[in-house]
Amino acid sequence: MTFTERDSLLRNSDFFSGRNCAVSKGSVPVGPLDISSRTRQRILFGIWLAQFLSALNLTLVPTMVPSISSNFNSSNQASWLGTSYLLATCTFTPLYGRLSDAMGRRGASQSALLFAAIGILGCGCSNSMKMLIASRFISGIGGGGIFTTSAIITSDMYSLRTRGFIQSIGGIFYGLGMGLGGPLGGLVRLAWLAMGVLMQIPLFALSLCLTSFNLRYTTPGKGKSKFEILKRIDYGGSFFVLLSIGSMLYFLSARYNEDHSWSDPTVWRSLLLSSSRSACSSSSRYSSHTSLFFPPPC
Repeated sequence: MTFTERDSLLRNSDFFSGRNCAVSKGSVPVGPLDISSRTRQRILFGIWLAQFLSALNLTLVPTMVPSISSNFNSSNQASWLGTSYLLATCTFTPLYGRLSDAMGRRGASQSALLFAAIGILGCGCSNSMKMLIASRFISGIGGGGIFTTSAIITSDMYSLRTRGFIQSIGGIFYGLGMGLGGPLGGLVRLAWLAMGVLMQIPLFALSLCLTSFNLRYTTPGKGKSKFEILKRIDYGGSFFVLLSIGSMLYFLSARYNEDHSWSDPTVWRSLLLSSSRSACSSSSRYSSHTSLFFPPPC
């Protein structure tokens, strides 16, 4: 749009309303650096609350392991409560970077929160140790995504000058959740289903509402289609990471926690599976970059 000497300087009273003529009435999407301070504060409170809850789950459940294992009479499987959460976090955390580009910041944040809340709800409704371990795995899928999407959203909304300060405040909420998980787990050990697990659902709902209604900015740049972004996700590598680490953890649990002998098929098969899958997955990544100079390892 070009202007001449005959055009008025003040049009549509945009000067007095504090809006720019070029971006009035929502003609241009609002970027992450242009949102209001009130909206930015609501987004920050939502993601910081989610970080606090995710960190709380890391130390809350291990503290309640004696009560949980005695309730289900499965003390030999109690170690998988923390292992399944960390396994899911390790596997699915790298995927949220691509998902935030394909689904948008709002969609990726909502997915992480929903996975975490569904996992927590499943923990509260579990009637067996296997269901509780599976629910912890689902919760770990969302827990890893919460930290990734929170870092991405903070990087969008703040420049390099103030980004470190804002992220340090988020670290305070993370440390607060890690520190309160142990004492809170000890206090609610006798009523771990209602107090330790289900009380987090309203807080997850509050975080979801804050991010859903306020996280509506658009990121600049020429973006590719969602299908092209999703095609670039290394699904095979993520599957091999899940399979290799899970097999190694199963080997350690079967050999040293359940005291199975080395001749037991569950021991040597899980060890062989973890080593072979990790070697082949690393060789596929290795050969894609160095096939011109060196042969692949397998």
